[in-house]
Amino acid sequence: MRIQNSLTVFAGVLCIALFAPACGSGSFDVDPQDSGTTETDTDTDTDSDADTDADSDTDSDTDTDVILTASDCTAECGDDWCIPHPALGDSCATECHPERRAADGLCCPLGSEAVSGTCPLPDLWVARDRLAGNLSQETKNFGSDSCELLEGCINAAGNRKLLRFDTTTPNTGVGDLHFGDPNTASDLFVYSDCHNHYHFESYAAYDLRDDVGNIVATGHKQAFCLMDFETWGAEGRGEYTCGYQGIAADWADTYSAYLDCQWVDVTDVAPGDYQLTVRVNTEQYVAESDYTNNSTQTPVTIR
Repeated sequence: MRIQNSLTVFAGVLCIALFAPACGSGSFDVDPQDSGTTETDTDTDTDSDADTDADSDTDSDTDTDVILTASDCTAECGDDWCIPHPALGDSCATECHPERRAADGLCCPLGSEAVSGTCPLPDLWVARDRLAGNLSQETKNFGSDSCELLEGCINAAGNRKLLRFDTTTPNTGVGDLHFGDPNTASDLFVYSDCHNHYHFESYAAYDLRDDVGNIVATGHKQAFCLMDFETWGAEGRGEYTCGYQGIAADWADTYSAYLDCQWVDVTDVAPGDYQLTVRVNTEQYVAESDYTNNSTQTPVTIR
């Protein structure tokens, strides 16, 4: 399982000690039996050869190297910090986190850190082959007070049919996806009273579409821990853990199918063929060098 693997590979993961009674590597750690009974239903049919021009496990095909400097920030900020953002535009701030302070009044945008006075940007994308390769359907029972219901991961209490899958997000940008300590990154995380730990709410969104593109079911993932789970071409040991979150350049994080909310509730979906779409950095809060590769899809058959 991912939790044991990450504790072995990445010594120093401090998720539980810092702020979570139930923390998982790359996501909140929830035993599949904690929130209800589970009955495996059927495997989901997929066509891994379809959409061959979609994202693969080896290259996002759309990576653009971008390093922001003070000249990239056009806002008139005076003595304040200037924060350039490729998607949200430039802004000024009186405060800047020490890890984001670059040269000449430049404050690196959310999700990046200052390196040699500049802001090298990450580039996140979704590994389609991983998504297509680990799809399943199951029926699980949820109580009326379950966190899954309170946080919108299911549509109602009782027996729900779930489409589960893995989400792997490599970072192939020139810079790290850098969050740091969730306790000090208040502009990136919110505290969940339900799970008693921090969530980064804009990590990923899921939806199921019919053959004409209509959305028939939606899901979401409130990421808790983003970390260097597996190398994507990098050498050496990863830097980021649950206690100091991010995804280094040429590393990837994986949210495994068994984790809470790593699904789409398909209870009310008619049997048939659909397209599962996964999007990352959905609100573009995190600055990236490329936003065009933040979505992928794969065919599924609901039984």
